[in-house]
Amino acid sequence: MTYNVNGITGTPARTRTVIKSVKENTTTRVVLPETLLSIRDNGAFEKKDVVNGYLFPLKKTIKLGLMFFKLLRKKPRLIHCFLADSAFVACIYKLFFKCHVVFEVHAVLKIASPINFSFKELVACKLADKLIVMSHKMKEILVCEYKLNPKKIQVIWGPIDLDFFKPTRKSSSKFIVCYGGNDSKYQGVETILKAAKLISKEKGIQFKFVGFDGSKYDKNSNVEFKGKIEKDSDFVKELSDSDLFISAYEGDFATGAYPHKLSTYLSLGKPIIASDISDCRYILEKSKSGKAFPVKDYKSLALVIKTFYSMDKAKFDKMGKNARRFAEEKLDSHKLYAQLEKSYSD
Repeated sequence: MTYNVNGITGTPARTRTVIKSVKENTTTRVVLPETLLSIRDNGAFEKKDVVNGYLFPLKKTIKLGLMFFKLLRKKPRLIHCFLADSAFVACIYKLFFKCHVVFEVHAVLKIASPINFSFKELVACKLADKLIVMSHKMKEILVCEYKLNPKKIQVIWGPIDLDFFKPTRKSSSKFIVCYGGNDSKYQGVETILKAAKLISKEKGIQFKFVGFDGSKYDKNSNVEFKGKIEKDSDFVKELSDSDLFISAYEGDFATGAYPHKLSTYLSLGKPIIASDISDCRYILEKSKSGKAFPVKDYKSLALVIKTFYSMDKAKFDKMGKNARRFAEEKLDSHKLYAQLEKSYSD
């Protein structure tokens, strides 16, 4: 699993939040292997030619070797990892030197892609002292797939900076349904677009996609693509100018993954529609902030959108307030370190 740690949403945002929380809240030396080499991988590796096809694993092995030697120099007693590769290195280090390893699992590779399943993930999950996972569903998967003791696994939903991500007044007069994030194959963008096409005759409803270029998709009069947003502040501004948020996660990879966009949506205090995957339904029902729809079922999604569009304004606004309240109670990044301490303790 690789990613651009400078990205705005998802795993990069969560990684930065954890790093910030650790630096601000403890005097204990916590080593985060990813920061040792300033890892900035941009998505999964793609073979461009034969040479790169052979060089990539060699370069990666060298990088992980350098990480091991840097751990030798720092002699950490507590290591917090985000990637299977770095967690594997940390666990190898642990075999020779006394330390406490915490592996924060953002996706289960064995479920995501059995063909490319990483042996390093198995070793890391088995040898790490504690695991932090994104959802209760992911915990179930790890216990089932790797026969892990559930007591070593802690669930922490996506923490969010509530001082930065907060509700603002909407400027547009139209009813805007918004998706914020990337358009990888697991995100369900096609499902949202099909729903948009199905209700295109509803002239009062407009769809907005924030975070990626929409040039490869068919044009629709009720759909607008805002493109990739570089600044966090601009991203928040675009999302805030909406009425209703959508998360349409799908596929085996997302079965246990927590869509971090859900935390962003909740913090911005707007009603939410999410696919019935991972802990999404539970969170929406618990917070009374939205509704779930069957995965990939664009017809059901279209129907739910129309239901929200015609909903009584007082009820609609209350769901938005419920979303923000839930974020304040359960997702505040300022309370994250108190949760991390549970995994940091022996």
